[in-house]
Parts: sequence; C-alpha cells; structure tokens
Amino acid sequence: MAQPVEYENLSYNVSTGAQFGLSTGKIGFYGAVPQAQYVGVSSASTWIVSTSVISGFNTADAVTSLVSQVSNIVAMLKVYGLIA
Repeated sequence: MAQPVEYENLSYNVSTGAQFGLSTGKIGFYGAVPQAQYVGVSSASTWIVSTSVISGFNTADAVTSLVSQVSNIVAMLKVYGLIA
C-alpha cells in the first residue's frame, strides 16, 4: 500500500500568497545550512535595448559583467541548496 503524501501548505489556502522568511531571517533548502539573503549581485545594465527588441551587448565588459552576475547567482543557488 502506498504511503500518503504529506506536506505543509505555506499559504494556508489564502489567495494573497505566502511569505517565506523574514528580512532578517535565514533560509536553506534540501539540508543546506540556512543563509541570510544574498545581495551581492548588482543590477544588470549590460544590454542595449531598443523600443521593440533586445539587440545585444554594447561592450566586451558588458559580456564579462553578465557572466560574472550569472556565476554569482549559480554559486548562491548552490549555497542555499536549490541546485546541486
């Protein structure tokens, strides 16, 4: 006989959504040590945007900046336990 699936509903069936963690709290997933909110990735300003389409990078430094930002995000997702 299959075991019933058990889980906690964080929203408690309200339509306004759910909040996970406070501004000063720490969170961790899948057994990772809880961490404070990561704020090390700056705003991405590496794209040239026209009125209807993203047309590309404006400099080689912009490409380097984007690669650095994505690398930081991947590293932090690993720290939080969201990706292996």
